[in-house]
Amino acid sequence: MPRFCVHCGAPQTEGASFCQGCGKPLQPQAAPTPAVPTAPPTPAKPASSSLLKFVLIAFAVIALLGMISVAGVIYAGYRIKNKVEQSAKDHGVNLRDLTSPSSATGRHLDPCALLTREEAEQILNTPIVRADRAGDVCSYYAKPLSAEERQANVQKAFEELQKKAPAADSRRAESPTEQVRESGIGDLARQIAGAANDGSAPLFTVTYTENGKQQIAAMKIAIGAVGGKLASESLEELRGIGDQALLGPMDSMLVVEKNGAGVSIDMRQLPKAKQLAIAMARRIVPRM
Repeated sequence: MPRFCVHCGAPQTEGASFCQGCGKPLQPQAAPTPAVPTAPPTPAKPASSSLLKFVLIAFAVIALLGMISVAGVIYAGYRIKNKVEQSAKDHGVNLRDLTSPSSATGRHLDPCALLTREEAEQILNTPIVRADRAGDVCSYYAKPLSAEERQANVQKAFEELQKKAPAADSRRAESPTEQVRESGIGDLARQIAGAANDGSAPLFTVTYTENGKQQIAAMKIAIGAVGGKLASESLEELRGIGDQALLGPMDSMLVVEKNGAGVSIDMRQLPKAKQLAIAMARRIVPRM
């Protein structure tokens, strides 16, 4: 590559230290610096890509858990359905009774008119202070007892249980329901339930429904599905009351069907419940 003097611009020979034109010293020629190739910049990885991947995985996990949960619910529903159908079959219940319309549809009876407060007071031999209606339910409230009176009633029921125990053990009852009734266990349980009532809750209730067959069928299926064979055997059919009548476990409830309509009497706080419920039903049925 030719050199030139930086002072006068005269051309110089290769290797000369002084200018051949002006005599001034020449500066050494610097070797050209080779260009260092630069690597293209690495494109930055979007920060959102890893977040998006995490979100997608999370959604997949949630979806899987949801599918498992739905499958569990479907399986549980399938088992319940089978159990209900089996219970209905065991009791000779036609499941169509649960959906078929009743001949009493459109008859909106007043449940408190089916059994008046005065009649309830006479049957129970207990002061009934009021009977309140809420829809198809009539709630009967007794005169509140003191804590001492409620405790005395429980003590009396317990003493009667002790007296009945030897006699109940000496003879074999015809059914589990009759065995419980004869032993006095049911009355004791109801007295304990009544002892917890300070008058703020009803002593018993009467509920009216337009489909009595549906109510009885539902009771049979529910008791059998939940309590099994032993609970089913505790249901007692009562003849001569309406078109059909069914007494629940431990005489806790009486359901009566007449002319398509139905009435249930909740007796969980009433001692000697069977006799009292039958007496009430005989007043109610002619008005259905």
